[in-house]
Amino acid sequence: MINLSMEVLRQKKAHLDRLYYEMNNQRDFYLAIMTRKDGLTKCSKWRPYSEICFPINHDGTAEDSRAQWFFSRVNNRTILPCEVVLDGESMDSYQAVIELLNLKGWGYYAYETGSRGFHVHIFFEGDLSSQEKSKIIAEFGTDPQKANPRTMIALESCGHWKTGRAKAQIGGEKID
Repeated sequence: MINLSMEVLRQKKAHLDRLYYEMNNQRDFYLAIMTRKDGLTKCSKWRPYSEICFPINHDGTAEDSRAQWFFSRVNNRTILPCEVVLDGESMDSYQAVIELLNLKGWGYYAYETGSRGFHVHIFFEGDLSSQEKSKIIAEFGTDPQKANPRTMIALESCGHWKTGRAKAQIGGEKID
């Protein structure tokens, strides 16, 4: 059973609301619960932000126990159309990615994934095609799968489905 503090639930709700209202122009994206038990990986049905988060109060609680149960366990989300995620499989290449981002003058949010590597999130004013995302990702030498619009990533500040360790911010702009 997951027992998250009220502050963690409040922060999760605030972050998901920011993605929905500020970054993605009030367009749905998908959330899911990924788990690993006895060597088997399981993923819940992908459910839209509006279905999961509209019933959740600003403090991260809900009157509906089923909504609360799902929200408290959500740990993955889809990549937004206006977002590029640079996914490095080890921390060895992290500094080179950050140096190139700084050279380009691009704002970003950098995280240790809670597993082996890092994610750097870059948000753009408009949507990017898969081809545009692929070109940027290739320039940085990170995981090309993250250009696919139907790709899940670990949710920021949540426990990673493999390790349980939180995806923690390590650089870039500060998230409120």
